[in-house]
Amino acid sequence: MTMTDQHVTGPSGEAPEPDRRITLGRVAAVAVCLAIALMWAYVFTAADDYHPAGWLKDRSFPKAAEAACKPFAAQLAEIAPASSARTTAERADLVDQATEVLEGMQAALRPLVPEGNEGRHIAEWVEDWSSHIGDRTRFSAKVRTHPDAEFIETPKEGSQLSSALNRFAQVNEMPSCVTAKDV
Repeated sequence: MTMTDQHVTGPSGEAPEPDRRITLGRVAAVAVCLAIALMWAYVFTAADDYHPAGWLKDRSFPKAAEAACKPFAAQLAEIAPASSARTTAERADLVDQATEVLEGMQAALRPLVPEGNEGRHIAEWVEDWSSHIGDRTRFSAKVRTHPDAEFIETPKEGSQLSSALNRFAQVNEMPSCVTAKDV
C-alpha cells in the first residue's frame, strides 16, 4: 500500500467517515449564504417600492404641479436664451422675461401646497423658488452695468439652488417644473 492509498482508504483499508461535525465556520458559511439569498429575494419582491430621497408618497401634488407648470414651461421655451443676446441690455431683458414667467409659475404652485409633513417639504421647495428668482433678478440688474457679470446662485445642500429645485422636480416626475436653462 502506498502513502496515497493510506490517505484515501485510511489505515485499515476502509474509506474514512466524512467529517460531519458542526463547526463555527460551517455555520457562518450557511448563515452568509442564507442572508444573501434572503437579501436578493427581498430586492426582487420589493423592487417597485424603492423611491429616491424627496419622493412624495402622496402623488396628488406632483400631478397638479406638473399640470400647473406645463404652460409656463411652454412660455419659457419661446424666450431666447440670454446667452444669445447681442447686447448686455438685451441679455438682461431676456433674463427678466424668463424670470417673470418663473414668478408666474411659483404663484401658480403656491395654492397647490397641501397640509401635513409632505406639505412642509413642498412649501420649502416652492419658497426656494423665491431665492432663485431673487438670484436671477440680481443678475439681471448687475449685467446691465457689468457686461461680464456672472450668475451667482444661492447654495443649497452643498450645490447650487437650481440643482436642488430641479432634483425635487425630477424625482417627483414634474419635468415642467424645473428651472430655466437660459442664463
